Amino acid sequence: MLTRRPRRPAALRALAALALATTLACGDEPTPPPRVTETEVAVSATLTAEQQAAIAGMSVEVTGPGIATPIVVTLDVAGATVNGTVRVPVGTGRVFTVRAYNAQGQEIGAGSVTSNVSAGTNPTITVPLNVATQTGDVPIDVTIGSYTITIAPSPVTVARGATTTLTAVVSAIGGGPVANADVQWGARNPVIAGLAPGANGTATLTGGVAGTTTVVASWRGMATAVNVTVTP
Repeated sequence: MLTRRPRRPAALRALAALALATTLACGDEPTPPPRVTETEVAVSATLTAEQQAAIAGMSVEVTGPGIATPIVVTLDVAGATVNGTVRVPVGTGRVFTVRAYNAQGQEIGAGSVTSNVSAGTNPTITVPLNVATQTGDVPIDVTIGSYTITIAPSPVTVARGATTTLTAVVSAIGGGPVANADVQWGARNPVIAGLAPGANGTATLTGGVAGTTTVVASWRGMATAVNVTVTP
């Protein structure tokens, strides 16, 4: 005589089916990489002696579609140089407004420009900013743009088993190098070019098997590559 096994309740059967479907989905569908929704934008300017005497502080404000609250960043005014970095959501119609203030907190100059912003490929734009000085309104060219990454030496030739040091420099368009930039390194073929990241944007490259590959340095959505040849 056959004994019929008791059927599980419908709720338990549904949970088992859901667990199986979840397991299959996790195994078959890879997790998509996160989308880059923000990018770094550099702001820089050079001041004359008269402008330095008139300006006590500067700021940049970013508005546009999808930016509910304006983004405001205080710029670093140090002598003749003005520098700053603002993280901007990628998109169209981004309005950059730069303002200058005197020691009494009065706005003595402003200028704005509208541009599209994309990750790592921001166009270089110039904001005409007029500042009230003793001799009248004096224009300041405030440059707003992306960053560039350069690798030295380039290209690279190294013998198998030998080492050499690569240095990546991140610079703001219209400004100077970025200090202590957290550069990431990678080799397309790590068997040919072994990499050991170091400090201050450096990496030690060790020649592996003979061949050619590329080494890439990246920083916040931007990257540059160098050709590497390993000789026998």
